[in-house]
Amino acid sequence: MVSVSMDGLRKNATASVNDLSRTIKKVLEEIDDEDLAAELIEKFNDTASMVGCFNCIYDDKNETDFNNLSDLKIEKIEDEEG
Repeated sequence: MVSVSMDGLRKNATASVNDLSRTIKKVLEEIDDEDLAAELIEKFNDTASMVGCFNCIYDDKNETDFNNLSDLKIEKIEDEEG
C-alpha cells in the first residue's frame, strides 16, 4: 500500500497550475492567432477549475491530511474580452 499526502498533492498541483498560468501568459504575448489564443485560455481555465474543485473536496474524518483547501488561489487567465 502506498501512502499519499492528499493535502500535499493538491498543494503541488495548485503550484504547478499557477506556474503554467504564468508561462501561458508569456506565450500569449507572442501568439498572433486569436482563435488559438482563445482556445488555449479556455482549455487552461477548464483545467485550472478542475484543480480548484479538487481543492474544495475534504474529509472531516481525516483532518491530518485531507483538509478543505478552497482558500488556495488558482491563477486563471482572462482573455481580452472578459
